[in-house]
Amino acid sequence: MRTISIEAVMLLGETIYRVDERIFLKTSELLILAPKAVKYNSKFNVIVKFKNPLNQTLKNCRISAEGIGIKRKVVKLSDVTASATEKITLRLSSKHYGLETIVITLHNDLLKEIVGHVHVQVKGQKRNKIVMYKKSNKGLPSSVTTAMR
Repeated sequence: MRTISIEAVMLLGETIYRVDERIFLKTSELLILAPKAVKYNSKFNVIVKFKNPLNQTLKNCRISAEGIGIKRKVVKLSDVTASATEKITLRLSSKHYGLETIVITLHNDLLKEIVGHVHVQVKGQKRNKIVMYKKSNKGLPSSVTTAMR
């Protein structure tokens, strides 16, 4: 919920008048469903649901998903009619070990960005590839072996 505060102060003669008005704006929230744990670099589904809080159609809607180990993904949605609920499934994978925070953002023309997040535990073991090179010149072209001398 977002709040707009309006404050007016008026001096009339020697009397000061003050009015304070608060307007509460109801915004839609994202309901994000994701698995608690996933394997490193494996695909998993994240389901995002939201309701259009306006009495008019939302146009040019896009949902973006991103995280430390997740390549940013943007999906364009069809127009969302007034008071309708939209559901979308995102197929993601993470290349980050440990606790991954996935940030989901809804962009459109009428509402300010609506942001939600979910935590997913990425399981697996970090593997470092170590390659040993020998000093032998076997298998190298003659132009390379000549340049190495």
